[in-house]
Amino acid sequence: MPIPKRVLVVVWIAAVILGGASSATPADTTNVAPSEPLTVVLLPTRAHVVEVGIKLRPSKEWTAEAGATIDAAVRELIGQSTMLRGVELPSITPDERAALDEVLAVATLLQLQGYGTGTKRITQTLRAHFDRSLGRSLSFLQDRTGVDYALVSLGTQAEQSKELVALSATGAVASVFFPPLLVLPSSSVSYAGLFLIELRTGEVRWLNGRTGREIGGYNFTDFRDPESAHKVVEELLQPYPEIPSKFKEKAVSIEARTGLVGEVVSPPTGHFALQTPVGWRVETDPRKSIVIATRDGRLLNEFKVEMRRHGHAFPETEQKSTRDSSPDQLSQWYVAEFRAHEFDELQIAEVSFDEQLAGRAAFRMRFSYRLPGVLGGARIERVTIGAATQGGLLLAELSAPQLDFFAQALPQFEESTRTIELVPRKSPR
Repeated sequence: MPIPKRVLVVVWIAAVILGGASSATPADTTNVAPSEPLTVVLLPTRAHVVEVGIKLRPSKEWTAEAGATIDAAVRELIGQSTMLRGVELPSITPDERAALDEVLAVATLLQLQGYGTGTKRITQTLRAHFDRSLGRSLSFLQDRTGVDYALVSLGTQAEQSKELVALSATGAVASVFFPPLLVLPSSSVSYAGLFLIELRTGEVRWLNGRTGREIGGYNFTDFRDPESAHKVVEELLQPYPEIPSKFKEKAVSIEARTGLVGEVVSPPTGHFALQTPVGWRVETDPRKSIVIATRDGRLLNEFKVEMRRHGHAFPETEQKSTRDSSPDQLSQWYVAEFRAHEFDELQIAEVSFDEQLAGRAAFRMRFSYRLPGVLGGARIERVTIGAATQGGLLLAELSAPQLDFFAQALPQFEESTRTIELVPRKSPR
């Protein structure tokens, strides 16, 4: 089912507050020093600052301040660089601005996934499959400027509220007088990144990233502070054009990303089995009949197959299904279910009832929505196929950013979905 906005916000908070691995994967690890400065279009910084306390409070004022400060640091340092020469963004139309915003939104999502949720569990081998394309919608900038590359600057910061700092300090004082009560200072993480993208293809040709931390109200990295922002950008640019060694991983050809794994995957409770796309990390939940697979991290692509009990088929609306529910009925209940969630700019692109899933008549729905601002605001596209079976409601779903990632994952989803078969329930041990 569609992920509610409140869950997505919790995911983002977990990524920012808990932190993650400090590495991502480049598209090209063969860069050599250019004989003359590389000319790049300087794209506006995509920054986002939120105040973390009892509640999550996005701040437009802090976000604008951080974006302007990082922008100024980038322009100052590019102006001093012997490797890069910056040109300003030309005048663009509203449609072109929307295309640029979408690329920056997906870059932000890529940054969050690269540094946040799930990355610690992605091995180096699997991360070598990392998709670094941000789409081809910026070719108009190449036509307009004659420049082949653009520099993307990103900043994400979680600022602790006074209430959170005070609560942490109170707990620390209490632990002095009562040692069994150990209260650690509150901590939050900030992320900054630079992407060099090829305008014609949208591929990331070079990148660097770093993290900062705020502990107990003392911010070691504050993007709103000119001195701090200057230091961060300077550190990010320092290794150019060589990608830092911690980012270098073996490249994997496009051909190696296609096809299916030979082994069959099934959840612990049985009900169904399938073959998942090669190179996708597989997860199962021992408490539920769910298999989840992702190649680049679940914020960038998620393939989920789930068997829901008929009595809990649509938890938001409390609608039950039966083994005899028709595809038409299921689709109507599914629409009502995801309309109960909080979505921005929800658009339904396709609804059909002539699909097959595990040999059963099924509905197919394709729709899109926009993520909350705290996750970058990228448009996500989702396709769901659902059928009623004797054991419950069987659903196969794919979700990914509409810009580039969804189109790349869809053929693998289609192929893998055709391998889904119903299997007897496993006997409890």
